Amino acid sequence: MVKTVKKPTVEDLLIAARDSGFDGITLSAPGEYSPKDVWKARDKVDLPVHNINSADHWGTRLSDPDPEVRQRALQNTIDAIQFASDVGASSI
Repeated sequence: MVKTVKKPTVEDLLIAARDSGFDGITLSAPGEYSPKDVWKARDKVDLPVHNINSADHWGTRLSDPDPEVRQRALQNTIDAIQFASDVGASSI
C-alpha cells in the first residue's frame, strides 16, 4: 500500500516554526504560496515572515554570462521583492 504524504501548508510551516521557538520565518517565494494565504496564516499563527528567499536564485543567476538569463534573474528578484512587500517581510 502506498501512503500519500500531505504537502505542508504555509500555516503548517508557521506553526512548526513557532512551536520550535522561532520568532519568525523565511519563505522561498514566489511560488508555492500566495500572498493571501501567507497573510492569513501569519495572522492566525501570530508569527511574521521576516525574509523571502528568491525561489530561483541559484538556478537563474544575476551573474550569468547570458543576457537572457540575467533578465530572467532580474525579474525573479523583482518578483521576490514584490512578494516580500505583499507579505510584510522586511528583506529578501
